[in-house]
Amino acid sequence: MKSENAISAIGDTFLAPTKAFNGLKEAKGWSWLAIILIFIFGVSAQVIYFNSVDQAFFVEQQVAQMEQSGDYNPAQLEQAEAMTAQQFPMMWIFSAIGVLIGVPTIFCIFALYYYLIGKQDMDCHMSYGDWFGFTAFTSLPTIFAAMGTIALVLTASTGDIPMSVLTFASLNQLVFGFEANHAFAGLLESINIFSIWSLVLTYVGLKSWTNFSNNKALLFALLPSLLIYGIWAIIAAL
Repeated sequence: MKSENAISAIGDTFLAPTKAFNGLKEAKGWSWLAIILIFIFGVSAQVIYFNSVDQAFFVEQQVAQMEQSGDYNPAQLEQAEAMTAQQFPMMWIFSAIGVLIGVPTIFCIFALYYYLIGKQDMDCHMSYGDWFGFTAFTSLPTIFAAMGTIALVLTASTGDIPMSVLTFASLNQLVFGFEANHAFAGLLESINIFSIWSLVLTYVGLKSWTNFSNNKALLFALLPSLLIYGIWAIIAAL
């Protein structure tokens, strides 16, 4: 697939997803551009944040969150403060590596899941590599999350930039507003409007690539999230 066609497909993924997936179903080797974009914006957001935030402020907010949890004594908090300050200069590297390793690992797992459920449709002959590319394209909304973070960091008037800018579009920040020590804060911080957008793209993609009914495509699109967040919610409620 030519580069210009790949770029067009990315645009259609947002503007006309059904058209995009119908076209990409027959294309091969098109996922590289989506993956590169996700890497570039994901890594950039982490690097820009950690090179813009004030070290003292970052350390202070990290220790404050630990203190709010009530799980640490003064000696442990002091030790954590010293360790965080020591590790801070390298955090942008650790975060960037986390993106470069974490993203393809998650893609591999989800590609296997889609490959296996695709076997339920006898007319679906997509390979594991095809489903890997499918996962990459359904994850494209994450670049907008990264763009938002970059914009918030670069327009900040001071270096006192909370880590919440990394999850600015989460349900917790947009709707619930729970403090960091709340049992459901972590769960709601991990769900954002862009991940919901990805679920919609997944549903559209499954409908385009298989003969699944609407209900079946919706179930398979939501199932991983239902399991992950369902278990998380049960643990948080205990």
